[in-house]
Amino acid sequence: MKKDNSKWALIGIGIIGFIFLSLGVLLYIKKQSFLGVAIASFMGLSFIYVLISEIIYRKKSKIIINEKLVSEKTIIKQSLETFLLNFLGNLAITIFGGYLIYISEFSFLLLNFNFSFLIGLLFVAYYGFLCLKNVYYFFYKKKHLILSNRGIEFNQKLYSWSEIKNERIIEKEEYSNKYTYMMKYFSFRTKGNLHEFKLEDYHITDTELVQLLKIYRNRTSKNNTMNTQPNDFESILNYEEYLDLSLEEGEKYLKKVREIAEEKRNEIESYLITSTINSTSQHSLIYSALTEDFQKWKTLLSNEFIRLFEQAKKSSNYEDIFEALDEIMPDECPNSEEVKKVVYYLYNELNNSNKMIRHKAIWYISFWLDEDNYHKFPEIINRIKEKLNDNYWKIRWMANNFLMDYPNVNREEIKLNFWDKIKSKYGNPYSID
Repeated sequence: MKKDNSKWALIGIGIIGFIFLSLGVLLYIKKQSFLGVAIASFMGLSFIYVLISEIIYRKKSKIIINEKLVSEKTIIKQSLETFLLNFLGNLAITIFGGYLIYISEFSFLLLNFNFSFLIGLLFVAYYGFLCLKNVYYFFYKKKHLILSNRGIEFNQKLYSWSEIKNERIIEKEEYSNKYTYMMKYFSFRTKGNLHEFKLEDYHITDTELVQLLKIYRNRTSKNNTMNTQPNDFESILNYEEYLDLSLEEGEKYLKKVREIAEEKRNEIESYLITSTINSTSQHSLIYSALTEDFQKWKTLLSNEFIRLFEQAKKSSNYEDIFEALDEIMPDECPNSEEVKKVVYYLYNELNNSNKMIRHKAIWYISFWLDEDNYHKFPEIINRIKEKLNDNYWKIRWMANNFLMDYPNVNREEIKLNFWDKIKSKYGNPYSID
């Protein structure tokens, strides 16, 4: 309703607010109950507040932002208007619940709990909890969004513009008990993740946000000229740029990367080893292209996998390294010595003292070890079974997930406990905290 473009919506909000305020005044003049006056007045003021907020919102939507006045960083705070509406609405129902308890004439000693008392208690407990939740998330667990020349930051994690793809404002249908309505979200993608933020939760209009996104994105584009390096490998697109290509263009580009690698076969390993892996480097796309012809490049790819895994164990930049490793996964694992070398390397890492390394070892084994070859590696299967008793629940879940594909395993022996199932339902078992 806040972002409905129809003028009739504003008129309707104003009329409803006026009716409630008039009702509050009438009840006060007639000296009716204080609760009736309070509720009618609250509802009237709430609708008037929404009306004023909507008018201000529409005026701000017409503002053209001057790029020269935009600083290096813009902090988008949570919406005070949305907080107040949610908090005051929940508070009103909590007070109403307290009133029901007050008039119910209950007695703890006589256990005289009537219907009014139970309904009032339910309102106080549930909506009182929502009041506290509103306050906690607004004042103590702030969900600010930060736009800057470097990227987008939230929850103290920065996503650079090179990582961000398809940032936009979208509309989604949402449902209440009786109504269907459209809600606007700010949405963008990073590799493997979709991030969405409800716009009404933030103190910014969609028009302002679109302008700021364009300004910061353009600044980054001006400062990063693409494909100007003389080195053939450095002229290759990074993975995020590759994702902007169409399916047909992408296939042609991967073929081009393989041709470059073939022409520079004596130089490619040196380039991969000496160049730094980060979110804008070419490693991921090179590995992805070569993996499509795994048989030809199996020696290089298996050596690179082990080298990068060792590097990730010691590096603070392990996230970017693991993202590159994710691309070295043959679709069909050939029964070769190179693949066995990687599988046994990961087997040894299953007992690593670092929980992240144990977790990643199981994850990668599931891609390098073909299901048809499970019976050839009983020692690996047995060690993964041992991980069902690991002291970290995500590793127990990962081991269970792997063994569910093993045909000769007793399902009762590998069954997850109740709490691991609950954690996996509400947590992300694929990421390590």
